[in-house]
Amino acid sequence: MMASPKILKKRSHVVIIVVICITILLVNSAFTSRSLKILHDSVSDAGRTKPSDEQPQPLEPPVSTKPHEKQEQKQAQSDSHINVTPKHSNIPTASGTIPGIPGKVWQSAKDNALNSDQRAIIDSWLQKNPSFRHEFLTDDQAENFVVTKYNNTRPDIVALYRALPIAILRADLLRYLILLSEGGIWSDIDVTCETDVGHWLPAEMYTSALNISLIVGLEFDIPSTEECPIYSQLTNWVFAARAGSPHLQYVIDTIVKGLYSIAEQNKVEPSGITLDMISDVVEVTGPKIMTLGIAKSLSQMLGRTIDDRTIAGIKKPHLVGDVIVMPGAAFAAFQNGYPTDQGEALVSHHYAGSWKGPADAARERRKKKQEEKEKKEKRAKR
Repeated sequence: MMASPKILKKRSHVVIIVVICITILLVNSAFTSRSLKILHDSVSDAGRTKPSDEQPQPLEPPVSTKPHEKQEQKQAQSDSHINVTPKHSNIPTASGTIPGIPGKVWQSAKDNALNSDQRAIIDSWLQKNPSFRHEFLTDDQAENFVVTKYNNTRPDIVALYRALPIAILRADLLRYLILLSEGGIWSDIDVTCETDVGHWLPAEMYTSALNISLIVGLEFDIPSTEECPIYSQLTNWVFAARAGSPHLQYVIDTIVKGLYSIAEQNKVEPSGITLDMISDVVEVTGPKIMTLGIAKSLSQMLGRTIDDRTIAGIKKPHLVGDVIVMPGAAFAAFQNGYPTDQGEALVSHHYAGSWKGPADAARERRKKKQEEKEKKEKRAKR
């Protein structure tokens, strides 16, 4: 018996409904499986870092708002902290200073009328050591400094400094007086800074335990002989010291005593001293008297003789007592033939000293005077 059209129509509706329900169930099942898989993958990936094409950027250290003080950094410890590896391994502090030696660069000139070369040289110190204070003194400011710092304790020094008529003698004495009082780094205005102070020394020397009093460099690296135990000479166009260095005090006392003695021998006041009265500038106020004074001061401190045998031929910074002696390449690469086994040149000296002409002329006059004296003595003996 055939079903009526009405019944067939109802059956087709039922089939359609069933198909729709089955389709919905299948779709829901697929969606649920996909969701579970995503959930499973998420749980499995927990604690894992998803690979990324981007590299983590190094953390920039905070910029100090007080460039003349040691920057303190306090960072929270966390698993995500990134350790920044510095370019060099011997950076002592955030400011690049040497423990005990203030972050100051001292320079001086007759006045502020500097040429472009001099300004570029001065800028080299500021660019290489941006956290350092720069102290520049004209002749008038230098005299005020000496009077202010020493008039109460050493009026003899003040009187001598103000009376000296020869500029190079005052200039030499000034650098020792400045660093004895204030500490820091002295540099002539014809000395370019090639390497920042934060990389002058090996990493192990950037420690307050050494109690560094002075940093000096060899100008002439010459082995000693029995006739002259100290041939070597230290530079005084650049050196560093902490305030109150006993070795600088010894050098100053030696110079002051020597200049008063020269005036007395020639029966003049200190204001009457001329270049013809002194043997050589380097031996009276310059690097030679500085070298001898430091050696004698160290000998007294250490209870043993300090001479060329202690420092000649060094290849790296050498600690003697509380003084660091730099090899020839450090402060005087040109004079030492640009050695390749003593580290890099830290500064470059351009030899713009205007005092050498008059000093050389005075030396020639003394030489001729001595020759004439010897001739007269020979004629008198005949």
